[in-house]
Amino acid sequence: MGYINKIFLNMFLMALSVTTLGMKSGEIAGSTVDNSVFVRDFGAIPDDGKSDTKEITKAIEYAYANSKKYVVLDKGIYNLRGDDGKVPTIYVRGVENIKLIGQITNDGSPATILEVNAELANNDELKLSRHLDWENSGNIGVENIIFDLKPRFSTSGKVLMVDHENKRVEVEIFDGMSHFEGMKCFSANAWDLETRKLKHVDALTINMKESYFENLWHRVDRPDKVVYAINNMPFLDKIEVGDGISWHYAAHSSSGYGVYFYNCRNIELDNVHMYNAITVAFRINDSKNVTIRNMHIKPEGNSLATGPRDGIYLSNCRGKLLVDSLYVKGVRWDPLVSRVNFIKIKKLPDDKTIISSYVAQAHAESILQVGDSVYFWCGEKPARRQIKSVEVLQNKSEKEHRIVFTEEIPKEALIDSYISPPQWESAVVMNSVFEDNFGTGLIFESENLILENNLFRNNAYHAVGFGPTSINTGAFVDNIVIRNNHFISNGWINKYTGMYGRIHGGIYGGGITTHEQHPHFSTEPYNRNILIENNIFEDMNFNEEMGAIGIKNAQNVTIRNNTYRNIKNKVLMEMESTKNIVNEDD
Repeated sequence: MGYINKIFLNMFLMALSVTTLGMKSGEIAGSTVDNSVFVRDFGAIPDDGKSDTKEITKAIEYAYANSKKYVVLDKGIYNLRGDDGKVPTIYVRGVENIKLIGQITNDGSPATILEVNAELANNDELKLSRHLDWENSGNIGVENIIFDLKPRFSTSGKVLMVDHENKRVEVEIFDGMSHFEGMKCFSANAWDLETRKLKHVDALTINMKESYFENLWHRVDRPDKVVYAINNMPFLDKIEVGDGISWHYAAHSSSGYGVYFYNCRNIELDNVHMYNAITVAFRINDSKNVTIRNMHIKPEGNSLATGPRDGIYLSNCRGKLLVDSLYVKGVRWDPLVSRVNFIKIKKLPDDKTIISSYVAQAHAESILQVGDSVYFWCGEKPARRQIKSVEVLQNKSEKEHRIVFTEEIPKEALIDSYISPPQWESAVVMNSVFEDNFGTGLIFESENLILENNLFRNNAYHAVGFGPTSINTGAFVDNIVIRNNHFISNGWINKYTGMYGRIHGGIYGGGITTHEQHPHFSTEPYNRNILIENNIFEDMNFNEEMGAIGIKNAQNVTIRNNTYRNIKNKVLMEMESTKNIVNEDD
């Protein structure tokens, strides 16, 4: 136990250094005429109804070319349309030391809005509608800005009729919500209109047969009301008259990412809001050092939901992560995800070289780099090896690399076994709220995390999930501290039971669950060195099989000094896939 506690202490001290990452909060005070560029000087005028995409892009390019650190936007709405058949997106490529800064209201909320004005469309007809696409840059940031859509690519309303005999639902659309004839119905959810909280029912549309998505919403003639009806959907028994209902027009298109970063260093997002996302709100790929402070991803006005996919999706990132004072409500998938790819060993040319292969979406040029330390997931204990050289052999649907390591690879590493790219050196998620999301509040598939002083409330799946969630997504976790969090009424759905057979999903916790959802693995205890202490677990008695904490495929786990209220099963463990579990809460 002394060794484990030492690991936790060292990891905590390391994680504290995250607070020094990037630019200091409040550095806007250093903005002067000499070090700033004002977008108004390039023709970007708020509230004039004209597209500002080109003008803001020019201001950013000028700032970089002339070593100006700040690009300043005034209070008001900047329209991003592109015009002349172009996309609305602000593209930024290859810049250093640039920060976009908006204005604030008297209470400190952002008062500058970047508003994409795109034509409403369903998933397959969607054109690229991204706000910001930032690549190959370093020491960059966004502060005091709202990202929004007008019209928004989702709608909300009140259920007026559920006709089981004719398999028909009618909904009155709330004032101010978008709608159009022939809307598709993605990521629909049911809401309690008195509390504006998710109802404890199954997802209305997830895992439907593909044919159901061909059913469309059609306008119904009703005096003084905007009413739409849809027929032959399988969710009639999950809603009732008077319920709130929300749905989105897309779910699967990468064209709908709100803000996208790729291959960047030292990203800081501070006091940033997003009220509607076409798919993923914020996606960050293959980047190093990410700081997120005071971010809100939430519905606004009469909207019940925010987006049909994840809130923040961090893929194959490394370095240091700090998430402080994040608020996420109303996303259909997971509010915060940090994951890496599993990469298969395809060939073993010699004892220091592998040919690797993967088919999941990821950038072959940046996922593996010289000097990286990667995990080999094999044997009794995963092993690290450092990359000496890496060559991209194929960058198509199946990506291939030739990777040479500085020392011999583990003898247990065989063809068809797996490695994973580098993970976080340190990660902190603190002072944040995750509520009313139809997903898992935090999916973490990396290492060196402190999860502290957060609230997870009324999320449909587990509040927190650690470890692999699918065949393409890893990795296992190591050096995790979970303390002083409050978990309330999460997990009325066990997403992972039976996905690859009972052994892969039978144990789960509404508050915390360790995962292993990859068919290559079975009982390996690769989730390691986890401390769960001084948390509160409350109101999670939705079924007989759930606990507040569910532990599987894990070793060296300590559970202590937690409080349980209205919890039937405090801690559940899968004995055949765990070892060295110390549960002091029994």
